[in-house]
Amino acid sequence: MRPGDLLVIWDLDRAYRSARDALAELDALQQRGIHFHIAKLSIDTTTPTGRFLYTVMGGLAEFERLTLSQRTREGLLAARKRGSRLGRPPKLDDRQLCLARERLSHGETITALARTFGVAPWTMTRALRRGTLAAK
Repeated sequence: MRPGDLLVIWDLDRAYRSARDALAELDALQQRGIHFHIAKLSIDTTTPTGRFLYTVMGGLAEFERLTLSQRTREGLLAARKRGSRLGRPPKLDDRQLCLARERLSHGETITALARTFGVAPWTMTRALRRGTLAAK
């Protein structure tokens, strides 16, 4: 961007991770002669009032982001305490892993086992490793 250009962003909370980052970027843009506009809020950052509103909105956006993150962590912790399994479901169940271990002990290869169970060889290796760690 060059001096006199206008940088338009839709919403402040999508542009910066913290109020400090937002203010630092605004200063850097102003030093380069680049104008800045937030479309959703219609704030003119070249005026003292606009700069104040920009600062307040940056703080609120950061607060909102941190609050959402905290709620998410608390929700995940509560789900774990209830015994919920988080994340993607396993490709292989315990019965399949037990059968795979037995066939592996009889000399069948990981690649052949993976083909039989319809998974990638790396998936089979990880499932067997995780199952072994979980069994201990």
